[in-house]
Amino acid sequence: MIKEISLILNYSPLVVVPAVWLWAIVAYWKKWNLWHLIWVMISFLLGLALIKSTLQYWVWNQSQLTRTLLHLPLPKTGLGWFAGLPVFTKLSPGYFLYYSWNHFWQAGLLSVVVAFVVYGFFAVVGKYKKDYFFGREGKLACVMVLVVGWPMAIFLVILTLLLALALAVGQWLYRRQATTDLFWPLVISSAICLIFSVQLTNWRFFLVGF
Repeated sequence: MIKEISLILNYSPLVVVPAVWLWAIVAYWKKWNLWHLIWVMISFLLGLALIKSTLQYWVWNQSQLTRTLLHLPLPKTGLGWFAGLPVFTKLSPGYFLYYSWNHFWQAGLLSVVVAFVVYGFFAVVGKYKKDYFFGREGKLACVMVLVVGWPMAIFLVILTLLLALALAVGQWLYRRQATTDLFWPLVISSAICLIFSVQLTNWRFFLVGF
């Protein structure tokens, strides 16, 4: 039973992520509100982390050997400054909390943080430089960051900026148009990140230094 539940949890992103990606594209074209998709993805990412953590706790609690890990602070073994935080080294379930953070919570929470940083960037730029973008890209970018997740979000931002720069130069040369629509750069970049996620995440050690 546990194996079946784990398979469902592990493969659920293969259903939810493409569905939200496609729905975000449709919603953008139809000019629907994208906030509901943002909250759907946040709820999915954090809910998945919570369920996996709970399931891991239950599994470890079934054996006397692994049950000790639930009441064991993380030893200071040179795992970096993050592992040395008091929440891991002094609290009784420190080892379990650190394990849950690394395996279940880190990617989801960092995805949410990056998503709102990106949204904030677009909000600031849109407020002071209204002629740069058409105005709805911030929400779409927020959704796409949540869809591709951490650390793919970093590649998404880089690819989007490069494609947007190429598009802006082309529009300026041929149309003398200063405003840039980031819809296609975001769609193309997110598609590339999703398709090549396995290969590109091999570079994650450059991005995660905990």
